[in-house]
Amino acid sequence: MIDLSTIHRALMSMIQIGTIDEVQADPLRYRVTFDEQRKSWWLRHGERRALKASSWDPYEKGEQVLCLLPGGNWDGVIICAIHSDQNPQPESDLDKFVRDMKDGARIEYDSNSHSLKATLPNEGTVELVAKGGFLLDGPLEVTEDITSHKEVRDKKGTMQLMRDQYNGHVNGNSPPPDPQM
Repeated sequence: MIDLSTIHRALMSMIQIGTIDEVQADPLRYRVTFDEQRKSWWLRHGERRALKASSWDPYEKGEQVLCLLPGGNWDGVIICAIHSDQNPQPESDLDKFVRDMKDGARIEYDSNSHSLKATLPNEGTVELVAKGGFLLDGPLEVTEDITSHKEVRDKKGTMQLMRDQYNGHVNGNSPPPDPQM
């Protein structure tokens, strides 16, 4: 006869909620505290993908997590983090995807208004690298100066071509423009 209480205890010990107590970066592992007497050995980080498509998003000390421990507290994997009273969810709008970073940066997509917003800390920078080119299809609004390390061009020519034409332009006997571009 199957002892259901034994099966229940085995399942309860295999799936547990705890708090990350230590983080090791290479290889990425965590020690999790389950209660005052029980702490895991180094647990692996569960990922959505882990072959050619992969990501790096380590949990932090103090984060509450759900663990799968088929080998007891000595072997297992962290399945996911869990929001708690100490670490509440960052948003309640079901139409939004939100990613908050620990330095205060936020990436937000609102599927209702079809808008994407990335907010970085004051000293934050953005670098987009696309060796094949970059296409912006839509109006562009700029609220600060634009700096280019290469030539700026549109369908009529380049900024250098405009300077050359302006600087060399004369009207009748008038001198070339002063100051030059």
